[in-house]
Amino acid sequence: MAFNMHREWIAGAPLSAADGARCRHGWAASGFSLVEVLIALVIGMIGMVVMLQVFANFEGQKRTSTSGGDSISSGSISLYSLQRDIQQSGWGINAIQMIGCTLTDAGNILLQGVNSIPLVPVTINPPTATLPAGEGGTDTLLVVSGTSNSTIEGDLINGSVAIGGTVYPVHTPSAFAVGDYVAAVRADRVVGACSVQVNRVVSTVTNAGGLGTVTVSTGALAASNVNDRLFNLGAAPLIRGYAIRKMTAATGVDPNGVDKLTVCDYTTAGTDCTDADNWTPIANSVVSLRAQYRRENQNNAMTGLPDTWDQSFTTSGVTTFVQPGLGGDPAACAQMRVRAVRLAMVARSSQPERPVKDASNNDVPVWQSALTWSGSVTNVADGNSAAAAAAVSISPTSPSATWPMWNDFRYKVFETVVPLRNVTMRGVPEEC
Repeated sequence: MAFNMHREWIAGAPLSAADGARCRHGWAASGFSLVEVLIALVIGMIGMVVMLQVFANFEGQKRTSTSGGDSISSGSISLYSLQRDIQQSGWGINAIQMIGCTLTDAGNILLQGVNSIPLVPVTINPPTATLPAGEGGTDTLLVVSGTSNSTIEGDLINGSVAIGGTVYPVHTPSAFAVGDYVAAVRADRVVGACSVQVNRVVSTVTNAGGLGTVTVSTGALAASNVNDRLFNLGAAPLIRGYAIRKMTAATGVDPNGVDKLTVCDYTTAGTDCTDADNWTPIANSVVSLRAQYRRENQNNAMTGLPDTWDQSFTTSGVTTFVQPGLGGDPAACAQMRVRAVRLAMVARSSQPERPVKDASNNDVPVWQSALTWSGSVTNVADGNSAAAAAAVSISPTSPSATWPMWNDFRYKVFETVVPLRNVTMRGVPEEC
C-alpha cells in the first residue's frame, strides 16, 4: 500500500520509505500531548476563577444596591405615614377648654386596654403604662385627633345635665350623628385637673327652632351646666402609638428579631396596646425613631413664634402669663406653645457587609461615622442664654455581639419638621 499525491491510500501499492516517514511525523503531530492538555486545563481554571470573582463582586454590589433601596423605601414610606398622622393631629381637641385634658373611658367605650389618654396632639415618650417603651435609645409617640366634620369649638349646652344623665340639650343637634364619640367639657375648666368623659351618641332630636338634644350611651360622671360645651370627636377618632420594636411574625416581640417601626391603634376592638406583642409592624429595618417638640419658651409671654427644640414638656414659667379669669390653664397654655414636631427616622440595610482590610491588614467596617440629625446638637432658645434642649442622639443597636455589628450595615437618615397646623391655627389664645 502507498499514498498518492492527495495522501489517499493506493490499494496494493507497496509502502515506500518516504511514505513511512510521512506517517511517523504527520500523524504524530496531529494530536495534543499530555503537557499541552495540562496547560489548557490550568488556563481554563484561571479563567473560571476570574469569572467567579467578577460574579461575586457583581453580586455583592447588587446586594448592597438592592438592600439599600429597600431601606430607602421602608424609611420614606414610614416617615410619610407618621407625618400624615401628625399633620392631622389635634383636630377637634385644639380648643383651649379641651387641649391638655385627660380623656377617661372607664367602660372602654372607645379606648381599648387603657382607661385614659391625654388629649394632646402629639406626646413624645408618654408614660410606659400607656405606651410600652420601644428599643433603647429610641422614642415613642402617641398621636391623637378627632375626625368630626362639625365645629371644633364644641356645641353649647343650653340646659343642665345631672350626674348620671344621658340627655344633653344642645344648640345644634344636627352636628352630631349616631355613633359619634363626644365629651362634655366645663366652661370653667378645672385648673391643673381637667378630666373629661368620653361617651357615644345613640340618638339625636332636632326641634322646629333648630335646638334639640343629644342622647349618649352612658350616664355622665360629672354634671354639666348652661354654656358648657359638648365636643364631637367623630365616629372614628385617631389614637395611635408608634415605636421601634424587635418583632417576628410568629412570636411578636423577640429580642432576636429585626428592628421594625410598629403601630398600635388604641380604638381597635380587642386590642390592648399596653401589651407590646399586640403591636403591628409597618416597616422592616427601621432601627431608630427620634422626635423633638418645636415650642415657644415658657419663660416669656406667648407670641406664637416658637424658638426652642426639646423633648420636655413643662408648665414651669407658663403660670406667670396665664389668665385664670378667662379660663386659662397652664396645662392648656403650655400645649398651645408647641407648634411643630421634628422627626428623625433611620433605616438600615437588610444585609450586612464584610469589613475591608486597610494597609495594616486591620478590619475596617463599611460605616465609619456616627449617625447624626438636626437634634444631635444642644439647641439654645432665641433670646435665652440657657440650654433649651439636650442633644438627642441616634444610636443603633448591634444585632450581634460579634459580627455583624451596627457599623457593618449601611444607613439612611430621614428627617422632617411637621407643623401642628391644628394648634397653629389658634394663634395666641387670650387665656394664655
